[in-house]
Amino acid sequence: MANRFEFTNNIVERNNNLFFYGKQRWESAGLKVHRPKNSNISHNIVRNNYCHGIWSDQGPGVGSLFSNNIILDNDGNGIDFEIGRKHKAIVTNNFFDNNENNIRFATSGGVLIQNNTFINSRSSDIQTIIFKRPDKWDSLNVEIFYNLFLHSPQFLQLSPTDYTPKFLASRFFNYNTYFMNPKDKKFQVIYDYKTRISMDFDSWKEIFKDFNKNENFDDKSLVLSPNDFQSSISFENNQYSYNIDIKNDLPSFDVTNKLIVKTDYFSKEFDNKCISGAIQNLQKHNNKFIL
Repeated sequence: MANRFEFTNNIVERNNNLFFYGKQRWESAGLKVHRPKNSNISHNIVRNNYCHGIWSDQGPGVGSLFSNNIILDNDGNGIDFEIGRKHKAIVTNNFFDNNENNIRFATSGGVLIQNNTFINSRSSDIQTIIFKRPDKWDSLNVEIFYNLFLHSPQFLQLSPTDYTPKFLASRFFNYNTYFMNPKDKKFQVIYDYKTRISMDFDSWKEIFKDFNKNENFDDKSLVLSPNDFQSSISFENNQYSYNIDIKNDLPSFDVTNKLIVKTDYFSKEFDNKCISGAIQNLQKHNNKFIL
């Protein structure tokens, strides 16, 4: 198990370039850790792996931080959390682009996803799934706050915490900004492998309003027009830059106790207000940030 594991300022790329597949031949990732207690995985570039970018097995661990990473163009998921129980980790100030799912929980939970920028994915930005196991794992307590969602075909694909639909609870979200048309079905509930219900933002809020007892059901999150912005990550002169052109300043939210990490990607401290995403200095019109 990874205890006080420090993994920072690395480039992780092109792992599994022989395309091994299956439990008997390959079960790894660009970076694979097991239950990383009090660990720090930050300031890395994780790209072009023929597998998951980061795989945290046996859950995210307790007190671990996944921050300030650029995770893009991986054949699998950007970060994959598999099985876990009663954990509490933080994923914050990361940039995700063009992974299968940018973050996936497979019978795992216990993570605060805070102030990340999700540019694009091939499936969804955040997905939870469950599968039956003989041991006692759960996927409780997935919290999604102050994130910026931009281009993905679906933003959130969430499952119940077990095979009983009433346990769709324990997924909490608020203060997110979604660029989408209001009637786009960018949200999905995965009841099982055969039953997937896609819905628009209003329907999404309505279903989680009851499950979450009128709190943290995206009721304070915002939907903005996809015609009001353009964004991308580019690579030139051996460095990445984040480019975003927005017509208007992004609306800000009150800072709440869900902001556990108090700074953005560039270590700018939050005041009483903050905007969604990894960078606080976004302004209307053209922005270019060297990452």
